Amino acid sequence: MLRRPVLRRPGDGWPTIVATLLGLAALAVALLGLLAHELSTEWQPLVIAAALAHTLMFGAPIAVVLLALARRPTAALAVVALVLVAVIEVPQHISDTRTASGPRLTALQANLRLGSADPAALVANVRAHDVDVLTTEEITGAERDRLVTAGLAAQLPYDFDGTAAGAGGVMIWSRYPLSEKVVHHGFQLGVLSATVTIGAQRFTIVVAHMASPYPYPADGWAGELAKLRKIMAGLATRDVVVGGDFNATVDNAQLRSLLTGGYRDAAESSGAGYLATYPADTWYPPLIGIDHLLLRHVDASAVSTVALPGSDHRGLLVHLRIAD
Repeated sequence: MLRRPVLRRPGDGWPTIVATLLGLAALAVALLGLLAHELSTEWQPLVIAAALAHTLMFGAPIAVVLLALARRPTAALAVVALVLVAVIEVPQHISDTRTASGPRLTALQANLRLGSADPAALVANVRAHDVDVLTTEEITGAERDRLVTAGLAAQLPYDFDGTAAGAGGVMIWSRYPLSEKVVHHGFQLGVLSATVTIGAQRFTIVVAHMASPYPYPADGWAGELAKLRKIMAGLATRDVVVGGDFNATVDNAQLRSLLTGGYRDAAESSGAGYLATYPADTWYPPLIGIDHLLLRHVDASAVSTVALPGSDHRGLLVHLRIAD
C-alpha cells in the first residue's frame, strides 16, 4: 500500500508546500539554537551556534505560523519549541533588582578595537552619562594618550594602566581612588582588578578580555572563562563589578557558569533583555551580546548600549547601586 508523500497531500498547492518547507527549516534552526544554548561544549560549531542562539531561536515563532498555516502536525512541535524559547528569553525582560542602599554610580564597558575608537566620542559619552568607572579593552598606549588629550583624565583621574600593542591592552578608569591593583596572569589578552573607594564604601572592579573561541581553538577560550570564574569566586570584597569583552553571550553555557556565588548579568538583572554589542561596524545591526557587566551584591537599575565610533563594538552603559 502506497503512503501519501509527507510534504504533499491531495489538494496541496505550491504555497502550502513552500510554507511547509520553510516552516520545517525554521523549526530546525530554532531547535539548533535551543540545543546549543543547553550544551556546554568546546566543539567550535556548537560554540558559535550558542553565541547566535538568540537569533536562531526566532525560528520558533516563524515555524509556528508557517506550519499552522500549512496545517501540518509538526506545528505542535513548533509550539513546544516556542514555549522553551519563552522560558529562556522572557526572564531576561523581568527585573530582579534588589534594594541596595549604597552609593549610586554609572559604569561604561568599551572595547576600543585595537586602539582605533574615536577618543573624543568616548570622552563625550563619559561626560554625557556622568560615568564613574570605565573598563576598556584593546587599548594601546597611543590610544590612552589620545584619550587623555581628549579630556578623559579630567573626568576619571584614577586609572590602572594595562595598555599593550594589539588586542591585549586593558585598562580601568575611575572617578574615585583605586588601590590593591592586581594583574591576573595566565590570560592571552588581559585581566586586571582593583579596589574602588567611595568614602567609607569599597568595591572591586575587574576588567576582563577573554580569548576568542573562533578562529582559534575553543578550548583555550573555555579554559580562560573557567580561570576567570576562580578569580571572581576568590575576590575578597563581597561587592564586585566585572566589566569586559567575554567573547561569549548569555547563551554560551560557559558564560552562565560565571553566574554563581551571587553573580548576576547586569542586563538580565535589570530586565533590559538581550543587548547585542557586536559587530557594530556593519550595515546590519549588532547580532550578539559579548560585552557584559557581571555583578555581585551590586544592583543594576538600567542597562543600555551606546555608540563607540571607530570601534566594532557598542559600549555597555550600566547604572549601578552598591550594597551597603
